[in-house]
Amino acid sequence: GAKARDSRALTEEEFMNVIDESRKKVLPRDRDLHNFAHPAFLLTQFHLDGRLDDIALLDTDELRPYPKQKHILQASIRSSKNIHKKSDWHWQCLIGCLNPAICVIIALAAYVGYFEDEDDLKKYPNRITERPEGEKKKEPVLPGFFRLGKSLRWGKGAISGRLKHILRVILKLIGNVSTHSIRKTSTETMQNNKVPRDSSNQRGRWRSHTTNKKRNSSNIYYKIDFLFL
Repeated sequence: GAKARDSRALTEEEFMNVIDESRKKVLPRDRDLHNFAHPAFLLTQFHLDGRLDDIALLDTDELRPYPKQKHILQASIRSSKNIHKKSDWHWQCLIGCLNPAICVIIALAAYVGYFEDEDDLKKYPNRITERPEGEKKKEPVLPGFFRLGKSLRWGKGAISGRLKHILRVILKLIGNVSTHSIRKTSTETMQNNKVPRDSSNQRGRWRSHTTNKKRNSSNIYYKIDFLFL
């Protein structure tokens, strides 16, 4: 009889307000870079239907221009709690939006443009993304793609805390809202726009398909059309 504790999706207006607030100084220790890094982070998470961990662990070489059309970006989530091997490292597309306020391409360009030195976003060669199945993933010491300086990591705890402050203190949203709400909003947006549930579950690697009477995470893109993204 207990009430459900799972996070709810945000409405379209709420999501727009969250992105707008993420571009402002919301905490005393916020630096100017937060105003560029946070919206880029949230919009990347939204477009990839990813977990907070997925995007926090992205590295510089996991984003690239689409080989055939340079105005399209591709991202490959390689470090996640349900990705254990290279065969799960598929490239997914990030396409621009006619609304500049929620365009992931513009947000990422603004974030990258903040750094002055081309080495500021360099990849650290000893930053490991793979992990054996069953082993708990530890947050890396070295910075990934989303960082607050050349050698300054932006941890997922700090990202989560900033978003929760926006959701609960600034916007005072009703209901159970959290970092997971961004992922829920992404999935719900896809399904509201007639994307089949199997495809949206697969994009976000939700628990969906059943193998040998056991429900597994959709971390493997089993639809053949996904292999060419």
